[in-house]
Amino acid sequence: WKSPRTMGGMIQGGDDFSEHMPDFTYELYDLGEYPDEMLTLGENMALGTVLYLFKHIFDKDFGHIFANAVELLKRIRMKDESIFLEFLEWVLRYTYHARNEDESTVRGYIDQGMDKINDENAGRIAMTVAEQIRQRGQDEGKIMALQDILLKQLKKRFGLTSQNIEHRLRQSGPDMLDKFGESIFDFRNLKDAETWWDDCGKKGSA
Repeated sequence: WKSPRTMGGMIQGGDDFSEHMPDFTYELYDLGEYPDEMLTLGENMALGTVLYLFKHIFDKDFGHIFANAVELLKRIRMKDESIFLEFLEWVLRYTYHARNEDESTVRGYIDQGMDKINDENAGRIAMTVAEQIRQRGQDEGKIMALQDILLKQLKKRFGLTSQNIEHRLRQSGPDMLDKFGESIFDFRNLKDAETWWDDCGKKGSA
């Protein structure tokens, strides 16, 4: 576990304000030390499903893991349909975002697991989540392409770029990228480009 465990450690430059900053430390539990039975056999089946996925989300044999998670969800459905659907959507979104394979591979895991759930509402949720994830991936791809084009234009115009500007571009959405692109030929040098970002930040537009 390499992430900071205190609030101050999570804030860049936090050491400069350490005397004035409340510092909260969270508890860290290694789920690998707990048997699956201990995680999943409690009364809170929704929590058990979450902990089980947290523990195994990076396992190689994830098709088997997802199938087990579906079985846990089916136990929830026997008691409360609405909670079942709520946690099913969470499981689907978490799986899509946490697994590092391509979308088609992850979709294969999910399709195999969903075949075990004979529920029209569950199928509709699975289709909606898949479409939203696919659309988000397409949108992110377009944004990254626009960021790359703007960086190439800066390099071609001035012969180089700066880490500050590249960081600003990578953190910006399509609206700000379009505005920056419209202004790029008004800049006399990289300093003008950095000043443009500073001014937008002061106006709350960046």
